[in-house]
Amino acid sequence: MPFITEIVRMPVYEKTMEMIGEKHIKALTSEGLPVFFDMAIQYKIDPRKAPEVYSTLKNYEVWMESRIRAHIRDIIAQYKAEDLYTENRELIQADIEKRLDEEFRPYGILITAVLIRNIDLPESVEKAIQAKIEAKQEAERMQYVVQKEKLEAERKKVEAMGIAEANKIIGESLRNNPEYIQWYYLQVLDDFAKSGSSVILVPVSGNFYLGVNISNLPPRDSSDNEINEMAFSFLMILYALAAGTFTWLLTTLGASAVLLTKEVNRKILDASLGFAAGVMIAASFFSLLLPSIEISDSWFPAVIGFLLGGLFLKLLDSTIPHLHIGFNIEESEGTKIPLKKTTLLFLAVTIHNVPEGLSIGVSFGESIGAALTLALGIGIQNIPEGMAISLPLRGEGFSRVKSFTYGSLSGLVEPAFSVFGFLAITIFSQILPYALAFAAGAMIYVVVEELIPESQLHGNEDVATLSAMLGFAVMMFLDLYFSF
Repeated sequence: MPFITEIVRMPVYEKTMEMIGEKHIKALTSEGLPVFFDMAIQYKIDPRKAPEVYSTLKNYEVWMESRIRAHIRDIIAQYKAEDLYTENRELIQADIEKRLDEEFRPYGILITAVLIRNIDLPESVEKAIQAKIEAKQEAERMQYVVQKEKLEAERKKVEAMGIAEANKIIGESLRNNPEYIQWYYLQVLDDFAKSGSSVILVPVSGNFYLGVNISNLPPRDSSDNEINEMAFSFLMILYALAAGTFTWLLTTLGASAVLLTKEVNRKILDASLGFAAGVMIAASFFSLLLPSIEISDSWFPAVIGFLLGGLFLKLLDSTIPHLHIGFNIEESEGTKIPLKKTTLLFLAVTIHNVPEGLSIGVSFGESIGAALTLALGIGIQNIPEGMAISLPLRGEGFSRVKSFTYGSLSGLVEPAFSVFGFLAITIFSQILPYALAFAAGAMIYVVVEELIPESQLHGNEDVATLSAMLGFAVMMFLDLYFSF
């Protein structure tokens, strides 16, 4: 017998129940304040329980709404009104969603989301809440400001400690090197003179200086400027002469060893030659070639000047008659002129010292500090070099006084060519990069043509080589240390 069953379609997709407008939610907060807001609830029917929902709760949305309102009023009563305006609103929504899901899930209705919106409070309450929120934000801002100020104070404290430590180190350094203040004073005077400033620094007592404003003095004419430039140039000439004289005196100091002994172990002499070679190589690179490249900002002047310096020494070597120590007079080089052996030996050492004096002079064109550092390095290597000149002469049969005299006079060319080098770059200032490289090329020629070969002739190659490395390290240290 046929039967008829009723077919009912129930949506199982997600739906939204809205309680807005006249159906909005009204509840009381924990303070007893009335609040009004709209509510949107998303839900869906569990397909497996759809028949049960239909048979038990045909008009389930009406039933759901009454239950929802009751739960919402109960939950809102646990919170303050301001919680609806702050991040606590998410907690309220989560509590409502959890409560409704626990309520409706057994019936096959799944709550997926709850949203509170359009909150309406009495105007006075809303203003009070807004003021409280702003006060809280201001308090947090002030806390941030206070924390920032504390960190800034700590930073300044650390900075002050660093400055104090730096000043302590600088003060100790100046106490140990009082000459630096005088040198710096000259540098400052030079800068003021070139800048046309109306203030000069005058030493008044000890290390104290007085700034004197000379702007009210009568204006100087061009002749005054020329006189000042001449005075400065003359002062720099004296510096060049003093630096060259310093290296000559250290040559004399080394040569004086012959007054104490007739001969020195050959190994010591070869080590001295190797040490001198190392110093000259380092000086050529760090004190001459690098500044040449930095000043010109190009490799061209350094290369051309270097090659010309070597050719210049080759020209002197080929034209000036001379004899290297340890060789017979028949092996003399240069133009063949009948000269005494002592004269030929003296000329050989003189040629060797020409590039040293020249390099000191042209270095004054870069800076006083660089030139003085170079003079110090060359002066140090001139001590063993002076020994390497006078002692072999004594071994050749010369008297102590004569050997000392020739050894000392061989270095006399250094102050002369130091002044010559400075005058050259003063008159022709554009050639300074070339002049620096020129002096480097001349020094390298002497090292390769004379010092290194002579240090390797007597079976002391290892000692001479290690001494050359030591000399290079010493000169490199001097140049880099005093350049900072």
